[in-house]
Amino acid sequence: VCAGVLVLDSNGNKPPSGFKVPYVNGKYIVPGFILLIFLIIGLKFPEYLRSLLSEEGFPMLLFFTVCIIVAILAFKRNYSFIPVAGLLSCFYLMAQESHTNWYRFLIWLAIGLVIYFLYSRHHSHLAKDYKGL
Repeated sequence: VCAGVLVLDSNGNKPPSGFKVPYVNGKYIVPGFILLIFLIIGLKFPEYLRSLLSEEGFPMLLFFTVCIIVAILAFKRNYSFIPVAGLLSCFYLMAQESHTNWYRFLIWLAIGLVIYFLYSRHHSHLAKDYKGL
């Protein structure tokens, strides 16, 4: 949802809606906050950074990579701080899961997508309507 808010805010053709997110320019807030977090972790917990290179540390390494990318985009595109903070907090919660949970998630995602596409291939109303033309 937070990423969707960012896309709609940057899109000039957004539909009329009563839902409004207050705009707080995150151009300097987001990169500054991310830099501050990296400095604190690097100075106070240097062994934590080394642990990111293990298999269990990979989700957090991916989270930090996403943080850097989002900080650069927030600076370049003047993203609002509120949806960016929501996006990063959701990614942080996801990164706290162990690697075994991620394996389970990916397996179930693959199984679900296979079932979804196999079912939709034979039960699609749009495909039946298209073939009837």
